[in-house]
Amino acid sequence: MSHTLFLNLLAKKLAGEATADEVQQLGDLLLLNPGWAYQAEHLEQLWQSEKEEHNSGSELAFEQHMARMKEAGVDFPRPSLPVVNSKAGHKKRKVFAWSVAACFFCWQLVYYGIIIKQRLFLPQKKTIVKSPLPLALKPNCYCRMAQ
Repeated sequence: MSHTLFLNLLAKKLAGEATADEVQQLGDLLLLNPGWAYQAEHLEQLWQSEKEEHNSGSELAFEQHMARMKEAGVDFPRPSLPVVNSKAGHKKRKVFAWSVAACFFCWQLVYYGIIIKQRLFLPQKKTIVKSPLPLALKPNCYCRMAQ
């Protein structure tokens, strides 16, 4: 935890984003862990060498070129931001909404079509018809016949 804190504080210091309290905390960590001073020194040297390499090479040549062009009266237009068509997004949303609605409607047709079809082919309820025969003449009837 403390080594991670040390590296975070060192990164903030090198980037120039560290507050006075964070710089003080970094110094305290370096006093408690003298071996980390060696790491901090190497990281600072790498940080400084990368800054020097970037500024000395192509960036410096580009800046000189731009200065010569400005002296010669060549004015480069500023890059414009792309124009965003707000109606295109609205059209896509509208098409998507209609597609969802059509899918829902088709699903409803299929679902209710299956239910209606099942109801048409279901066997109808049996109706009980009273027989005019007396109970004694019905099969499986154990009633006494009145004589």
